[in-house]
Amino acid sequence: MSKTLTNIAAATAVAGALATASVAAAKDAGAERAVTLEEVSSVEMSITGVTDYGTSMADLLAGTVAPPAQGARLDIAFGGDTTGVLSGTMTGVDYANVRADGRFELNIHAEIVTPDGARIAYQATGVSVPGADGIAQVREVAKLTTSFEKYTWVNGLTFIAEGTVNTETGAISLKLYK
Repeated sequence: MSKTLTNIAAATAVAGALATASVAAAKDAGAERAVTLEEVSSVEMSITGVTDYGTSMADLLAGTVAPPAQGARLDIAFGGDTTGVLSGTMTGVDYANVRADGRFELNIHAEIVTPDGARIAYQATGVSVPGADGIAQVREVAKLTTSFEKYTWVNGLTFIAEGTVNTETGAISLKLYK
């Protein structure tokens, strides 16, 4: 295998391990560049409600109903606490589409309210892959925006979130990185 292909294969393997907060990427022939991600928050939330449009989330996750070819729309409300640099409470809705292969396409609109009353808009897209063990793996790319001066540093940055959803209890655990 050529050095370039070896670097690309190595980079692909590392990119899948986001929890290490470090991603290696192959740049040009033989050149490598490391990107270090800094954890901004730890998020512990719960699913607080689900609106379906003809196919229930419980049936989809139990496997008693297959997602239709066009997908199944679910509005999944959630809320909980964030700790770290962006501490506070987070509430929102994931306007999810469950694809025919069972993956959830995420379209998240939420807000973080900090202890000092600042509101930060959170918008993310991503994917969730339910596992046979009842734990779904989650990966998101997020954009945060606010006009509260203390937190304007979030504007214009791209954030990465990774974590899990316990599909039996509705518990959501995420790490947010910048």
